[in-house]
Amino acid sequence: MGFHTQRFAESTGLCYDKKECVFWGEYFGYPISLCWNAQRNYLIFTFCVDQPEGVDMDAAIREWQLQHAGFTNCQYQNNMLRGVFVIRGRKPNEATIDNLQLLIEFLQQKRVSPCCAECGTTTGHYQYLLNGTALSFCSGCADRVDQAYAANQEEQTNRKAKPIGVALGALIGAAVLVIVTYILYELGYIAYISGAAGVFTALFCAKKFGGKITLAGGLFTVALCLLVAFLTPCFCVAKDFSEHLQSLDMNSAEIREMCVDLKEAMDTLTSEEIESYIGCTRAELQQTYDEALEMADLMDDHPDTWACFVDLAALMKTEMFSPAKGELIKNILWGVLSVIIAACCTLPGIIRSDNGKYRFRQLI
Repeated sequence: MGFHTQRFAESTGLCYDKKECVFWGEYFGYPISLCWNAQRNYLIFTFCVDQPEGVDMDAAIREWQLQHAGFTNCQYQNNMLRGVFVIRGRKPNEATIDNLQLLIEFLQQKRVSPCCAECGTTTGHYQYLLNGTALSFCSGCADRVDQAYAANQEEQTNRKAKPIGVALGALIGAAVLVIVTYILYELGYIAYISGAAGVFTALFCAKKFGGKITLAGGLFTVALCLLVAFLTPCFCVAKDFSEHLQSLDMNSAEIREMCVDLKEAMDTLTSEEIESYIGCTRAELQQTYDEALEMADLMDDHPDTWACFVDLAALMKTEMFSPAKGELIKNILWGVLSVIIAACCTLPGIIRSDNGKYRFRQLI
């Protein structure tokens, strides 16, 4: 049975904001915020409480965490006690209430008092919802927080992206994609993660060097990664083709000399003599001559990796290299798919963070 938000709110007396996925209110006299992550099934708790004289609240909560399974990232900083606990068990609502009771017992044991998250005053404070977390502020601090976030919002809105910085970040991500794909290919693995590695790096660097990622900048970055995810496996295969052609026992000049001898034999010998002296029919000898001449032309036309890369589509149609087509398509599809998945998971959030409006309101 899963975690039931409505029943949990009713049993604890807390309010639940469905849009923000956060519980808020007073629990045993302490203002609390519980942000629920439905996908990973955990709660982030926040208490706005003071630090009694002579008590190191951060050290105390970290020591307390070690003694209670299921709690992680517990810390006290800036008048806020925060942490995470996972919702487990067959009765998740009851288990969550038990975890809350453990936290309340800790707060009561330390004799802490609810306070403003900014100035620490223990009177005249109210809960406000700030970007999905319920925090306590006094009236003066609430106004200052609102003004600070509004100024920061205006700065972000007016800030222009640096095209050169975005392009540099995209190029760095593309380079990472090339390197990871090449290494995995050389090791004999399909590049399942190379696209994601490239996209994450590209978007991170584009934001860092560009200052801001617009929709156009994000799409450019993803498009570049898609292009590289398509071209890199092709280049790796072209490299293999080039190495194979160069590793043959005979070079193109020697093959052409052999072709001259075969041609002369076909022109001067009768069919019976060919079968007697060479041990094959005229048709078989002609086929050998055609294949050898085709191989010589292939080697002359593709002396290096770049030539093979440029003419890869034609090489894939030859009898020698056509078996590699399926593996190439598989590598391209996985590379492109990993780029698309990574972009869909990260790009919308980055654009929203750069262009979205902060959310701040007083709770009733």
